[in-house]
Amino acid sequence: DGAVFLIDAAGVTSLGSVPDGARLVGSPDHVRLAVVTKQGGAAVWDVAEGRRLAGIPEGKVRMSGVFQCNILGNPLPTLSLAAGVPWAAACREATVTVWDLEGGEPLGSFSADSVIEAGAFDDDAARLAVGTISGQTHILRIE
Repeated sequence: DGAVFLIDAAGVTSLGSVPDGARLVGSPDHVRLAVVTKQGGAAVWDVAEGRRLAGIPEGKVRMSGVFQCNILGNPLPTLSLAAGVPWAAACREATVTVWDLEGGEPLGSFSADSVIEAGAFDDDAARLAVGTISGQTHILRIE
């Protein structure tokens, strides 16, 4: 039915439901969970507190045409959550934007030469790697 539940030793917490066609993205430190919609927006949740952080507006995240879920064959969202800081990198066409999930504002953006298909923060969120469909990889320093 699209419901999202968090289950741990303390019990079950409901975060609500996932819209039809949406995809889930978790942060590497398991602190945040994003629900990315078909319309290209994202709602990001603090898992421990069960509260919604500032979202990413519709049209700012695209579903990847290259990377597919191995089980379902569905496109994966081009959204990456950082560990340790409330940031997300959302890729749309040839631009990646880093968002502050507490304030709901973009921190900065980078435009590549072609469509960005993937992005990932390093362990301490000091750098962001993005890959394009033209085969280029860009390592961006976050300041």
